[in-house]
Amino acid sequence: MLDPESPYDDVTFVDLPPVTLAVVRYSQVTLERLRPLFHQAMGPLGAAMETGRFTPAGPFLAVYTGDVDTAFDVAIGFPADLVDVEEGPVTVMSFPQTPAAVLTHIGPYDELGASWGRVMAGIAEAGRTPTDTMIEVYVSDPQDTPLDEVRTDLIALLG
Repeated sequence: MLDPESPYDDVTFVDLPPVTLAVVRYSQVTLERLRPLFHQAMGPLGAAMETGRFTPAGPFLAVYTGDVDTAFDVAIGFPADLVDVEEGPVTVMSFPQTPAAVLTHIGPYDELGASWGRVMAGIAEAGRTPTDTMIEVYVSDPQDTPLDEVRTDLIALLG
């Protein structure tokens, strides 16, 4: 999806390449209900990986659609090279080549809001228009990385 070796220190405009994802979807989620869904999604995602139904092609991610201040839809999963998930909780999601604004956040997840604010300000300053789809790519694992060094790439799709 993005080059995990190159952090984006400033809001950067890119064309995301086409991508296929293997995800577990949840509808009408609120921020208060979000955190447990990541753990809940790992069960079916792990089982689908173990049985060869998909092969991860990048880091864990979440795709948010809608208004995160009210209720939104979220898809939690991985970019995937091989996806065979016709039945069950793991489904296929794909995006064509898409213009986007990208920024790398370094630090705890509870500080992501400020970085998302920078993304939206950068989009507005450039006279661009965001869609209602945002993606968080969890580049580093918080179980293996100190919280103040955790890297999350923030992607806002553009219209």
